Amino acid sequence: MAQAAGINLGYHYSWYIKGPYSTGLTQDYYQLAEALRSGDQSHVGKDLHPNFAAVLPRIESLLARPNGISVASHNWYEALASLHFLITCSKKDEDGAKLFLKQVKPHLSGVLDVALSRLKMSGLLA
Repeated sequence: MAQAAGINLGYHYSWYIKGPYSTGLTQDYYQLAEALRSGDQSHVGKDLHPNFAAVLPRIESLLARPNGISVASHNWYEALASLHFLITCSKKDEDGAKLFLKQVKPHLSGVLDVALSRLKMSGLLA
């Protein structure tokens, strides 16, 4: 979502089995986790680039699970990312994206309308 909001992190995504997936992000995640487990402290004292920091409040409000939404946070993020990917990358219309997700991710069915609305309010979808 941060990348969609304008923070180019250099990751590329494709649809893998049931959702957007980035091989590069996965590799970086595991390398970072291993470095932190090994005691790497190179991140201490570093700040985000000011351009990145300016975008984060917009993403933070998008990622905040709305009141009345009872799914776990990771499912909320999954709904946002999946809808966004299907509409912007796979070029599905909104109804087609929701129908597809109801088939492959039925556990998200109850939050898709709210997620779509939030993506529009954040400016990530027209």
